[in-house]
Amino acid sequence: MKQKKNIRGHVKTVAVCAILAVIGFVLDRFVGISIPLFGVTSLMINVSYIPIFLAGILYGPVWGALVGGVQDILCMILVPLGAPIWGITATTMLAGAMAGVFGRFILKIKAENRGELLVPVAKDSPKNKFYYIFASFAVLLYGLEIFTSATSITVGETVHDLSMWDILTRSSAYKNAFLEITSLYNPENLPEVFYAWSGLADTFGMISALFVLALPLLILAVFFSHKRKNVLAIISILASFVFSGVAVVSLMLQIPKSLKDLPVEIRFGLAPFIALTICALAIIFVLIETDPLKFKISAFCAITAITTSVLNSFWLSLAMSSVGFVAYLLPRLATAVLLTTPLYSFLLYYLLVKAKWLKKMV
Repeated sequence: MKQKKNIRGHVKTVAVCAILAVIGFVLDRFVGISIPLFGVTSLMINVSYIPIFLAGILYGPVWGALVGGVQDILCMILVPLGAPIWGITATTMLAGAMAGVFGRFILKIKAENRGELLVPVAKDSPKNKFYYIFASFAVLLYGLEIFTSATSITVGETVHDLSMWDILTRSSAYKNAFLEITSLYNPENLPEVFYAWSGLADTFGMISALFVLALPLLILAVFFSHKRKNVLAIISILASFVFSGVAVVSLMLQIPKSLKDLPVEIRFGLAPFIALTICALAIIFVLIETDPLKFKISAFCAITAITTSVLNSFWLSLAMSSVGFVAYLLPRLATAVLLTTPLYSFLLYYLLVKAKWLKKMV
């Protein structure tokens, strides 16, 4: 009788994992956005890893790796996007194995409690004063970073140190940098210089606005967390992180493009990167304060997204030798941190905690 029960359990495991692999295939190839990089479709924005994560968390590292491998092979055979890259298949299997380790050792999910899945932390759990001290310090430090030198514009031998607030409010320091650039040119060349500087100024304006807008969102996240408005707190802190993250990415990618027609040198200070780090730490604070389970799931999704982005960028750079590793890594890493991690964290938490149909299926 016990042997029949074990056989029935194994058959059910195989059936569920097969269904998850097929769902992942559909999500990978038919649901999502494909972005061509350097002439090849190499950046996919979708939720195809969710079935792989579920297989690993619910059934262990081996099944997670198998579902990841089968799903990727189905994609290559049925809807190929180019020559097979087996390194990406190995990365997908690694993601499933990581999910299995996470489920087994962090979430403590085993065969005997698989049907129960997870239970959210009670909302009336005691408040930790340390978190609020940290939150107040983080908000204060972020505010100081807005007024700290974020970039240095060198024109000739003159260096203009500008903060995000200087750029946003077009302060006298910002005006002096503009006048210094225009003084280098003859009247005949002034329209071209003004046009080039206007493009740079628009980019700087957008970046500074994103940084400054992230501050009230950070404050709101701490406030909502204190009031136990968990959903609003998480939405606020994620928006703050995305705003500051987009600003940092734009600072690194767009500013150099805007300089091609200007004989100036721009160096970035630490303020923007410190501000982004503060928002990342604030996410940890809010998640721990609202629900430690959310923090665990988000941390897992972040680690997995970053790991797979680095590995897949490496495999793509080897397959497409004309393009370097960093060229693939930057857009994939930005997408993983700013988009994939929040989306996967939300979906995985919902499925493991809220989805009653999933409890019945496993």
